[in-house]
Amino acid sequence: MSSILYFLYLNRKAIAVRWSKKTGKKQPRKNTALVQLEPDYKKLFVQQAALRIQEKMQQKFAGGKICLCEADIIRLAYLKRPLCVAIEGVDGFSHMNISMTEDGMFRMSLFTLVDFDTILDDQSEKQEHTLDEVQMERWYTLKGQHMLTELVTEMNQQGFSRLSIQENGDVVVQENGKYVVKDHVLDFPPKKNWLDLKKMMMDTGIKVRINEKKMTFMW
Repeated sequence: MSSILYFLYLNRKAIAVRWSKKTGKKQPRKNTALVQLEPDYKKLFVQQAALRIQEKMQQKFAGGKICLCEADIIRLAYLKRPLCVAIEGVDGFSHMNISMTEDGMFRMSLFTLVDFDTILDDQSEKQEHTLDEVQMERWYTLKGQHMLTELVTEMNQQGFSRLSIQENGDVVVQENGKYVVKDHVLDFPPKKNWLDLKKMMMDTGIKVRINEKKMTFMW
């Protein structure tokens, strides 16, 4: 008798399971929750792109602000369509145009909206702006020298040995046999001051060549 009881004791769990099946009792189910292990790459890309655009703007204008939503980044990166968005904190400008190059660089340009009705019909053509000697030295000392040094350093790190700045401020390099826009200089001096800039850079070790449409810097 004791051996039978001992056998029943050892197999009590199996007997209980069989008994529950016979009596129709259902075993309780454990609630399971799905855990998302893969990161949301689309959301991460949108955040990184918006942050990169904001950082690039902050480099030029410390108080500048721009608000981009997810739809803006998708339109810019996936649909390859330029954006026109409002900005704040930049004197003289109200909007920014943003486009994305084939190599993933952001090209940004500022402009301001003008009411069409306020434009005079007899407005004469603007004369080409030229900096005098004092203004040119001031631009080079306060901004130009540092800006050009950064551009040369960045392009050199990417494996280039020359860059060109066009009249409109586009920074261009030759890559795989094609001219590619890498950056944009907002207030690059007008063509009439290029010779002055070349003279100022004589002691920098950078060779400067001027033609009709661009200045080329070689190192």
